[in-house]
Amino acid sequence: MPSAVKINLKSDLGPATSDTKIYNVSDYAVKWDGILGFASDSGNLFGLKTYFAYQDTVNGKLSVQSVVNTYTLGANIPFGSSLSLEANGTIGFLSTTIEDGLGDNTKKPMKYKTDLSPSIGADARMFIDASPWPLVVVPAASFRMVNAPSRTFSKFRVGSGANVSLDRGFFWMGVDYYNSADERFQVATDTVSDSVKAINIDENGLRVSFGIERNIWTDWFVIRVGGQKVIKQVDQSGAGMTYSVLTTNPEKNNYDSDLVSFGFGVNIEDKFKVDAVMEKDILFTGGSLLGREPDHVLSRISASYSF
Repeated sequence: MPSAVKINLKSDLGPATSDTKIYNVSDYAVKWDGILGFASDSGNLFGLKTYFAYQDTVNGKLSVQSVVNTYTLGANIPFGSSLSLEANGTIGFLSTTIEDGLGDNTKKPMKYKTDLSPSIGADARMFIDASPWPLVVVPAASFRMVNAPSRTFSKFRVGSGANVSLDRGFFWMGVDYYNSADERFQVATDTVSDSVKAINIDENGLRVSFGIERNIWTDWFVIRVGGQKVIKQVDQSGAGMTYSVLTTNPEKNNYDSDLVSFGFGVNIEDKFKVDAVMEKDILFTGGSLLGREPDHVLSRISASYSF
């Protein structure tokens, strides 16, 4: 029997994640995810996460319905006191139905139903205690292969980081390399013979990231600040256009590639935990406090309870 059970429900108040953007699920889709975790007496941790997104849009005689389901199984297994492994695997399924009452150039109504091949992903990290230094070395690797309507996307990342213990907190810094391939198919509106055009976008990038977490005022309140700098080479070809550019991540656009993010958490007796991420441009604009149109002050909230 497990010695602990954790139930985690997360409310995402901000934009859809990058993966759901690829799936063509908008910010306003119905989204839900949940996590169930188990801890054995031997210290092994296991978790199962489910994610569901549904969207049904009607615009005149055009209707589009999309359903996304993903399932992630993960584990954290210690190997002695100085080494542990964390790994997870994900499989995702997408189904879309498109009905066009206006039809194609023959003026006949059209209906498309697509059940794509499953998308897959995997992540792995090792935690290596570098005693007597207050340091934990964390090599990591991840892989994604996503199949979406008129699009295929794959991404590989490998790197290493270090977690340094501080008084009432820790500091993190890491460096990793990634490669991604994005193939997009455009449907033309003129002739059937020119109905499919492929655009290929390849990226090779280097990312330096950091984070700091520390309890302040009291043991149950913690603040977190994190950031990253990405330098990447982007090569695009297809559809009569070819270009190559060296670029970096923007300072603020409210996505995962933001330069800086800020959050805080509450920990009650290591049982009830609440974590929140501030709207990511609040450090630049002050959010709605400086006269901007009202928006969320928090972009993400999560809560968990261990029995």
